[in-house]
Amino acid sequence: PTTTPTTTATTTTTTRPPASTTTVQTVTTTTTTSPSGITQLQESDCDTEAFVPKTPTGGIHTALRNDCKALVAIRNHLINNNTGLHENHFLWKWGTGIHLWNITTRAKTKEIGYWPGVTVDIVGGQDSTRIRVTGLDLSNSALNNISTMKLSGSVPITHINKLSQLKYLHLSNNNFSGNIPVELGNIPSAAQTPKLAELLELSLDGNQFNGSIPSNLGNLITLKTLNLHDNFLNNPIPSQLGNLANLERLRLDNNELTGNILVLSRLTKLFHLRLDSNQLSGNIPSLSGLTKLRWADLSNNRLSGRVTSQFNSLAELRYLRLNNNSLSGNMPAFTSLTEIRWIDLSHNQMTGSIGTKFNSLSNLSHLYLNSNRLTGTIPTSLCSLGTNLKTTANTGLTPCHTTTTTTTTS
Repeated sequence: PTTTPTTTATTTTTTRPPASTTTVQTVTTTTTTSPSGITQLQESDCDTEAFVPKTPTGGIHTALRNDCKALVAIRNHLINNNTGLHENHFLWKWGTGIHLWNITTRAKTKEIGYWPGVTVDIVGGQDSTRIRVTGLDLSNSALNNISTMKLSGSVPITHINKLSQLKYLHLSNNNFSGNIPVELGNIPSAAQTPKLAELLELSLDGNQFNGSIPSNLGNLITLKTLNLHDNFLNNPIPSQLGNLANLERLRLDNNELTGNILVLSRLTKLFHLRLDSNQLSGNIPSLSGLTKLRWADLSNNRLSGRVTSQFNSLAELRYLRLNNNSLSGNMPAFTSLTEIRWIDLSHNQMTGSIGTKFNSLSNLSHLYLNSNRLTGTIPTSLCSLGTNLKTTANTGLTPCHTTTTTTTTS
């Protein structure tokens, strides 16, 4: 796209046609040039039908118009804070003449492609006057390491909070820094719910956030996914996260979190849990009530104490990693994990024999017990795992025997 100084520009765009007809729309908007050379938008653009069309009865989409103004403010904030933003960044496309909702074809933004990362939908029924912004994805591709494609600076939380029907907020794989904004979970005075009370997914992973996890994220009780991994977050996990009773996926891995894990017992809908690669300590928390759990990774921490039989209540568990901790004592019999595929208990201080503890696990394909203090003989049934069985660096453990065939020539 080309940019000009502050002026009135006329842009001709073609909307997606209904059936076989073609509609050509002439759009007049006021634009300014940002320090980065990317054309800025004006919030007043949202008052035009080019950005927010009227309802079928000729009314004004007041709420969608306000959402549009919030998007314009978000875009301008990010552009002003990223003066070297790559010319191929998707923010270039925002507001290039196609409105947020095609009232003729009922095409959503993500299908039109002129507001990439923005999802618009009807909320609260099928009334077309209830069109709102429900998704905002400012993530950078995890495969893209070009620094000028990554957004940095502060999160425009004041403007994001104006998108009150937002269900999905993804800011992954950028260079946002500072503390995670506490405003994400703030409850305004005289209100009972946070501004983002409809949020289902929050992904802030792969950034440069530091400091504590805001305790008021526990106010986002509709959340099903919380991704804060691959940052520099520290201090204990706030107990208020235990209020997220609808949470299904929790990733806090690859941070610098400390303290005991006290928040999990109430997260009974959780099926994906990753707390690995932190500095968490104390005993393994109670997981027995998490009966839907399929993936549990607590590896690479400072956990101590015993591995108890509580895991036998997790009948859906497929993947268990407790390696690289300071766990001790005899391992329990894993008798009820009929779905388990992968168990990693390596690099701990576990003692005793293996015995028949894994005999009933017919789906087990990977078992890592290396670098412990185990003794005795490895059962023949486990030896069939071949290279997917790791038992080295257990000085008292007899390895699997390899059968050698000797041929005698007469």
